[in-house]
Amino acid sequence: MIIEAPGFVPLSKTGTELLFELIFQHYERGPTLTTSNLSLDEWTVTFDRNA
Repeated sequence: MIIEAPGFVPLSKTGTELLFELIFQHYERGPTLTTSNLSLDEWTVTFDRNA
């Protein structure tokens, strides 16, 4: 599974929970690759669980 540019559009709390559920469900079935042009410091804004 390839997740490209997850920070392109900030995710809502529900969107973040659904993305993590997708990754969790896929975890033992195959590799997951995530690409982003954001620095790691900016990922906390993208995946803000309090939004």
